[in-house]
Amino acid sequence: VGNFTHKPVVRGFTSFSALALAIAAGTAVAADRPDLHQRDVQAINQQYAKVISEIGAVADAPSRHAEMLGLDASSTLKVLEQSVDQDGTTHYRYQQLFRGIPVFGEHVVVSEGKAGIKNLFGRMVVGLDQELGASAKARLGDAQALELGKRAALGKLLAGANVQREKSQLVIFVDDADKAHRAFLVEVLAETYGPKGGMTRSFVILDAMSGKVLKQWEGLTTALVGTGPGGNQKTGQYEY
Repeated sequence: VGNFTHKPVVRGFTSFSALALAIAAGTAVAADRPDLHQRDVQAINQQYAKVISEIGAVADAPSRHAEMLGLDASSTLKVLEQSVDQDGTTHYRYQQLFRGIPVFGEHVVVSEGKAGIKNLFGRMVVGLDQELGASAKARLGDAQALELGKRAALGKLLAGANVQREKSQLVIFVDDADKAHRAFLVEVLAETYGPKGGMTRSFVILDAMSGKVLKQWEGLTTALVGTGPGGNQKTGQYEY
């Protein structure tokens, strides 16, 4: 995911901030991932209508939706997909960015008509300003994170492995305890050899400060090969 460079609209900042705080009331210091489908879209539209009656609407959809949903001041939304229905409803699928860094694993989906937001889906992450703030930059670099990620993914098999693809990306990762981390997402596609060898597409998430493995999984899609009955009245039954 590339960096999102749009600058937030300054006009009406105080009023919009008040709106964001009202909608996101109760946000804890730790990172939280509210289910957007549970939000009251009618209340959001009413609060937004009250504010824009004084200062006017923000035409830019990502900035408007970020304010309406109550995202942290350092968070923005980047459009991943956008489509329009015949009735004029526009559907936006967003990637949340915190200080330009993508938030891993969460997407925000907004359906909006002429009268305002119609539906919300997905989850956003709030509380990142309080938890991460302007803390120190990542201690690991891309190359170091990539090397640590490959070691974690392949272990002793790394030395003889045929690495076909490797990449690392700085992300914001929220763990199962709702603690936010600056982290590296490392992906390794490789063929390993020996009794336990084979193809692997490993994903590893490393803490960008300590290098600790926060999450790890195998992402290679596999399928079992077998036989099964098929056919019809004309051909009769046969085995696929």
